[in-house]
Amino acid sequence: MNIYELLVKSRDVFAERGGVKHCLSLRGNVCAVGAINVADHGSSEWRSNEESLDSVIEVCGLLNNQLANSDDGYSIVEFNNEMLTTKDDVLAVYDKAIAALEEKVE
Repeated sequence: MNIYELLVKSRDVFAERGGVKHCLSLRGNVCAVGAINVADHGSSEWRSNEESLDSVIEVCGLLNNQLANSDDGYSIVEFNNEMLTTKDDVLAVYDKAIAALEEKVE
């Protein structure tokens, strides 16, 4: 799976199961990074496989890039865990990252 596919699949996982704060998963739901892990290797937990870890970190970087332009300058982890951040807010970051990658391809 390439990085674009992983990003899109992660967004889909978060749309279905997202909303957790301060942990990778809770009762089947996931945070933004837990969703990337699920999309990558089927579990919200980190995987020690170097290739998997690199892919997850790269997708986090794409999401972080979208947040770097905001006034707050959050990382995706900080943004996800912020008390006022909603599931839709995180999905909007995913959507911006997906659109940015699509623009690069065109």
